[in-house]
Amino acid sequence: MIRVFLLALVALAALVLVSNHLPYQPLPPRAVPEGASGIDEPPGAGPFARWDGVWEGTLDARRSDGTLVERMQIRQVHTMSSATEQRIDVIDRGAPGSPVILRHVHRVTGDHLECRVTDPNGAVRMYGGNVEGGAIFWHSLDPGAHREESYREEILRTAGADLYTVDGVQVDPKGGTLLYEGRYRRSESRRR
Repeated sequence: MIRVFLLALVALAALVLVSNHLPYQPLPPRAVPEGASGIDEPPGAGPFARWDGVWEGTLDARRSDGTLVERMQIRQVHTMSSATEQRIDVIDRGAPGSPVILRHVHRVTGDHLECRVTDPNGAVRMYGGNVEGGAIFWHSLDPGAHREESYREEILRTAGADLYTVDGVQVDPKGGTLLYEGRYRRSESRRR
């Protein structure tokens, strides 16, 4: 199973590498369908409502050959600001003092999704998003830096509790290709 996963991630990384050599044309925004956040969400809840709450788990960064580069113990606090906006603090629990390492703001803007990520040093990255089924796909391309990132986030129902999954790839000519795998469980008693 791990081999299949690693092969899939390598294939995804190869696809991203090939796409880097194609001319860049931004995708047109897609409409966010009603109820896109999952069949059990009330009407008008927005695509981020299922993520609301506190999640804890690990986030692994690996090279394309599967070598573990970093494993972080993560706590993510998702707070709905409105039906169309959610704020997220990503906290590295393994670091001294548990500093916030990233702040995200997810928004529905018109007929598409956007994510604004702010690093502790104030650097900002923007991602465009699409909803497919119960998953959100985020993508960012910085042609000037030749850096590209894609992530897939989904909450899966399991017997014990919901499982929040994050799978992604980051291609950076300075840092190479990194594959990300995050697995989080809700740390509070709120279940849907």
